[in-house]
Amino acid sequence: MKSVATIRTQLEEYLKSNRMTLNQFSGKTQINSGTLSGIINGHRPIAMQQLDRITAGMGLPEGFFYEAYIEECFFHAAPDWRRLGPFLRRCAELNKLECIERMVRLLMDNLSYIPLLFDLAEQFFHEGKREAAVLLYEAVSEGERMQHSERLALCRYRLFTLNLSKDQNKNLLLAAQFEPYVDRLDEPYQLDGLNDLLNVFLSLRRWNKVKELAEKLKVRATIYYEMNGGKKPAETKKQIIFYVLYAYLELGDALFNLEDYENALQYVSLYKDCDWVKNPNEDELVVIHQFQEFAEGNRYLYQLMSGKWRFCRSTRGIFLPGKTKFSSLYARLSLRPTGSILTSILYLRSTRLI
Repeated sequence: MKSVATIRTQLEEYLKSNRMTLNQFSGKTQINSGTLSGIINGHRPIAMQQLDRITAGMGLPEGFFYEAYIEECFFHAAPDWRRLGPFLRRCAELNKLECIERMVRLLMDNLSYIPLLFDLAEQFFHEGKREAAVLLYEAVSEGERMQHSERLALCRYRLFTLNLSKDQNKNLLLAAQFEPYVDRLDEPYQLDGLNDLLNVFLSLRRWNKVKELAEKLKVRATIYYEMNGGKKPAETKKQIIFYVLYAYLELGDALFNLEDYENALQYVSLYKDCDWVKNPNEDELVVIHQFQEFAEGNRYLYQLMSGKWRFCRSTRGIFLPGKTKFSSLYARLSLRPTGSILTSILYLRSTRLI
């Protein structure tokens, strides 16, 4: 590894080998010549922006001195977040994850940096810098592992969602690690936390767990709606009524897959009839219409499986007892290849986009 002396020495050697004065290099890098002199003589620490300009001025690749800069920040000057923060941001931009990991390891010797690291992790998360965010969330989680803070819970939630993959065994482990923290999340985050946990167990077909989490989501979302109305907090991904209706849907779904068709059927009306929603806005109306469509298809399926549904299929539609024709459903089902009506209804269920 290059020592910090190498940064200064290489700069000095570059100037000598290119017969360049400080004023000339100053013009090339837009760094004051007095500042350059102080850097070379070791009287002034190197700021992050200055390091990048010096590196570019010497014709070296971006981040060439970043490993050495860690020594500059910790061993040759007092640590200062005004330099550490910008350094971590630049490392994230250049995907220099090893530098982030080493810098964070040194920072965690002083736990007063935890709030700053958490705030930066949140910035990375919202900017889509997933790998850099994971490193910071892991450090904060480790530093606060003995605490019961909302910050620790949110770190665990972020790590859960950021690490989900197509590996179902890994997802199950992630869910098990996160679940003890979901109740510690702030209310708006709890709704998404429960929703995301539920979806993992849904993909694993753990129906009893789906039922348990859906019941918890129903209670939390209903209480939140009763206390705050439909106003959507910035922290939640969806409209509040979505969480209530989705909880009902998955309670029915879990019971259906547990072959309790009678009770599964009872939940259909709960996500079909939304009279309890007060003055729904445009976004809420979209959610309501979506769940009413799910209810239509699920009701037919649940009635069929419970033995209550007697039907025949004609070339023009589907008839229930009493010869009521459901042409709108048939229009959708008729888009499917020729096959059984059950296959078509199962297809209708599988197309829900939640």
